[in-house]
Amino acid sequence: QIFIMSNVCLGIIGAGYIAQEHLKVINAMKGVYVEGITSRTISKAKKLAETFDINNVYKNIDSIINDCSLDGLLILVSANQIYDVTKKLIPVNIPIFIEKPAGLVPDETKTLTKLADKYGTKNLVGYNRRYYSIFHKSIELINQNGGLLGIAVEGHERFWKIASGDILDEIRENWIYANSTHTIDLLRLFGGEVEQINALKNSLKEKNGDQFVASMKFVSGTIGTYTSHWFSPGG
Repeated sequence: QIFIMSNVCLGIIGAGYIAQEHLKVINAMKGVYVEGITSRTISKAKKLAETFDINNVYKNIDSIINDCSLDGLLILVSANQIYDVTKKLIPVNIPIFIEKPAGLVPDETKTLTKLADKYGTKNLVGYNRRYYSIFHKSIELINQNGGLLGIAVEGHERFWKIASGDILDEIRENWIYANSTHTIDLLRLFGGEVEQINALKNSLKEKNGDQFVASMKFVSGTIGTYTSHWFSPGG
């Protein structure tokens, strides 16, 4: 069960597509409201404020945290901005929701983890697939029938579509973190912590890899595999 206290006051940082999706959910929740929104592009923030009846549009992050008494902040900026924004907000010690990835490379994620531990800031990274009801139903059925023995995750990417789109080089070159971690996270959802792993990669076009295969053993004794071929016909 999820218990929500009344009149939860939130702030939104970012005004892109994913912010719209979060605002649709927030608007459908009783006792939760958005006090203010800010974005690097203020015109986008103003448009979302009008659409979702948000009273205050702030010119920057400092303004929203100084002028609002917030119960939580949602960091909904693009993948290459998440690290800088989150690093700035963790010391403020307001609970934060961070859209994935929490860092575009592992060193950034490690830095944010250490900061969150240092300041005791509550945080959640938005790997939404681990909340799909079908996955939790399958875990329930697996546990009723002796537990998980093995798992195979295929996390192919429609990269031929991504590569031809308007994606910043910095994000495209780190797509394994910017997006593929969604499906990698499912390994831990089902299998738990990884004890041993062996991984291989190829680079057909992308310097940091675009074909990945990994085999692993979990602490539980379960074994698993992960494959991701970015130039396959489908996801």
